[in-house]
Amino acid sequence: KAIAQQFDQCRKSVLAKPRDTDKLRVEVATMREQMRNKLGSKDKHAFLIKQDRGGLIDIEFIVQFTNLNCAHQFPQIIKYTDVFRQLNAHRHFSLLANADIEVLLESFQLYRSYLHRLTLRELSPQVPASRFRIQQKSVAEIWNRIMER
Repeated sequence: KAIAQQFDQCRKSVLAKPRDTDKLRVEVATMREQMRNKLGSKDKHAFLIKQDRGGLIDIEFIVQFTNLNCAHQFPQIIKYTDVFRQLNAHRHFSLLANADIEVLLESFQLYRSYLHRLTLRELSPQVPASRFRIQQKSVAEIWNRIMER
């Protein structure tokens, strides 16, 4: 129990360090682009739910960017480690537009649920591009507004 508490204190102190927003944005966007290039689908008619633009990992990166950028002012946003509760904390402190948070939460839940079903059936996480076109486009638009200034 003591080790878990020490780890949590260390985690929070690292996450809550003040950072240069523009530099952080570039670093996070660059890392994400490298991941997309390496792990994303190369098929324009397919959507890899986790890795492609507008997918699950983009949502996680938006949340982590916001955490790293704002936790020094709002340490409550890093109380929990899961994306769902972190997004709700972002809403509480108005760190992202409410409409964007709704899109991110709904898309995250939809993607996770669908991925779980695919995994249980031992199917590929790559689906036809049309399957999540609305969510993918919406998440990508939010990404562009937040990360590509």
